[in-house]
Parts: sequence; C-alpha cells; structure tokens
Amino acid sequence: MSLSSIPLPNVAGLFESSQTLVFPASPIRAQIPVYLKFTCTEYGSNSLQRAGLVSENSAGVGNVKAYIAVPFPSKFTTQTAMRYKQEENPSLLGADTAAITKGLGILQQKAQRKLTDFGIGGRLNAIGAQVAARGGKVVGSLASLLESDFTETILQSGSKRTFQIQLYFPCLNSADSAAASNIIQAFEALSLPSYVGGNIGGIAGIDLFFHPPMWFIGAGPLGNLGVDPRWVSQPQASVLTNVAVNRTAIDAPSLTALDSGAPLAYTVTLNFQEIEAAVRPVGGGFKILNRSAAGLSSVGSAVGAFGG
Repeated sequence: MSLSSIPLPNVAGLFESSQTLVFPASPIRAQIPVYLKFTCTEYGSNSLQRAGLVSENSAGVGNVKAYIAVPFPSKFTTQTAMRYKQEENPSLLGADTAAITKGLGILQQKAQRKLTDFGIGGRLNAIGAQVAARGGKVVGSLASLLESDFTETILQSGSKRTFQIQLYFPCLNSADSAAASNIIQAFEALSLPSYVGGNIGGIAGIDLFFHPPMWFIGAGPLGNLGVDPRWVSQPQASVLTNVAVNRTAIDAPSLTALDSGAPLAYTVTLNFQEIEAAVRPVGGGFKILNRSAAGLSSVGSAVGAFGG
C-alpha cells in the first residue's frame, strides 16, 4: 500500500453520511455535565492550501465522517515539546583564536624572565598550544567561562503537539456495551487510510488509497460543541496515530461479561498528533493556532449534532 506524496482529496468520500455516536446509551447521559467530543472529517490538505497548490480545503472540513461524544475521561494529557539545538555564540570576547595566541605571545616575550623565575613559563606555552588546537573555548581556563558559554540554544523545529486520552466505558447493560463497541470500532476504522477500488469511472482495476481522516476535539455539555480550554487546551486539527483497546477492562474473569454475553467494560487509549506545528500569533495573547492558520481550528457544521 502506498499513498501519494501529494494527498489527493477523497471525492468519493463525499457520498458517505456521518454518524453520531454517544456513550452511554442509557438515560443517565443527561446527568453527565462534561463530555469529550470528537469530530472526524475527511483529511484536508492544509499545507497544500498554504502553498497555493489547492484553492480550497477540498473534501476536508465539512465532510464529516463521525461525531463521537463520551464522558470526559480521567486521563487527558496534552504535550508540547519544542526541539532546540546548540550553535556557536560568536559574540563572546576572546573567541578570536588568532588574537588570543598573539596576545599570549607578546605577554610571554615581555615577561619571559619573570615567568621563568616563577616557574610558569612552560605552563603559558602549554596554554598557547591549547588555544591553537581548540580555538576560543580554552578561554574557559583563563576567564572562568563554561563550555556552554560558547553556544546558544536555537529553536530547531516547531512542535506538533500530541494528546493522549484514556477512555473508560463501564457498561450497565447491553445497550451501553453496544454503544461502546460502536465507538471503539469507529476509532479503529477511522484511524486507517480510506480505500476505493474496483471499477472507477468505467475503468477497472484501479486501487486508490486516501489519507486517514483528521480530528477535532472539544469539551462541554452534550448539546454544545464548544472547545473549552479549561478541559482540553486549544487542540487543532489532528490525526489519530494510535488506538489501543482492552475489552476486558475489569480484572475478574467472572465479571467480564453481561448476561447477554457482551463485554462489561472497555478501556481505550488514543494518541492524537496535530497535523501542523502550533504557533502563538503575535498580538493574540495566549491563543494557539495551526501554523497555516487556515481556519481548521473549528468545525462549524458540527454544531447541534449531539442531542441533549
């Protein structure tokens, strides 16, 4: 299986209808104050739009695959990890090796006898040799500078933030178990590339693979799509990189299934990664955006998708 280096819009995916999946299925859902909500849409070529290679986010935002809502979990971890590198700092006095060597030579010529009397002439010669061999860094032995004083910490690359979420589905009845199972199947399937094959436009034997969907994360009451930074920070468009499922989440063999034979509890660990590096726009306070700022931080079409 191979994907194009330029993600093509999945036009065939426009014919798919979205599904709304909510856990729990039982009436107690109305008593849950905060839900974690996922909106899964067809992948949009955000970076291509920024580069001018596509005119719009074709088949992306608005082409929703699924709306998923679950009670807010006990584990929701966001991670921002910037990468830095060390570069030489040219602004330090004494970094000019030639000047150091010349200065030490003049000093030695003017005070050779006195230095010899104190027995440090040989040591000065040794220091001069170190300067020639190692460059300005030997100044550390003369001016109490540290190795790190000769380098600066420079940003190497921006962070694509990650989110780790652990969901727990305790099932009070078969309806809850079925709801949890449907949500888990959706996460597993929608983390994968899309495939269209067979007879396409009258041409047989064509296999097409499309980029996996992208995801938007929100939090709040079930009937409101809002992204509440108190619960989820400011998540941007992301891809689902890992899905780990345990369908026997209660560690007791006699309590793993309901009377109907359905699983009694599930745990699911999800890892998301934003599709672009995050930035803070100047003048925007503590606002966080995708680097392209192409409007992928919200999905207006999902408002009202969840019933109360």
